Amino acid sequence: MRLEQAKLHNLLNTAMIYVTHDQTEAMTMADKIVVQRAGKIEKVGSAISLFHHSIKICFEGFFGSPKIIFLTGTVYRVDVQHLTISTLDAVQTDIPASSTNVTIERTITLGIRPEHISIENDDTQNVFSLEIFVKETLGGETVLYGRDRDNPKLVQKVPGNIAKPTGTTIHIGINPNPCYIFYQSGTALHRLHR
Repeated sequence: MRLEQAKLHNLLNTAMIYVTHDQTEAMTMADKIVVQRAGKIEKVGSAISLFHHSIKICFEGFFGSPKIIFLTGTVYRVDVQHLTISTLDAVQTDIPASSTNVTIERTITLGIRPEHISIENDDTQNVFSLEIFVKETLGGETVLYGRDRDNPKLVQKVPGNIAKPTGTTIHIGINPNPCYIFYQSGTALHRLHR
């Protein structure tokens, strides 16, 4: 149906307004997306700009499939261009971000997209262990759902040919550069680069 509507839009060559709660429809069909919440316009932009440049935690919970993972963390160290966040199993992750108004021991939320998590084989920084409790084999890719004692649901996309049975413990690493950081209010911290 999305394909047929896109073809109709191209054929008519006119402006169309389409209202949806489905993020896939919004991202694949729209030239411009208007995000509303409680009847108010929160943000306007292209699908790709909304996907990569969030200002509030509620947007990140909407865009992407599987959805972004939110982890509660504590600011461990602050310098001019980085924050060190302590999260699962006291793993410390350095995030390039402006340190304005951020203090040590402040509670924050770290947002990580499943495509920015990778399986690691060594004991390097940003690596922690998870037990796979569900997997979805989709052919070209597999989605692994992991858990540890602090977070019952962490999601990772891997190539479809990686065979990891349920019950297996894996070591995963986080790419810190594309991660998001949110204050407890839900507002995003300014990122220095992405």
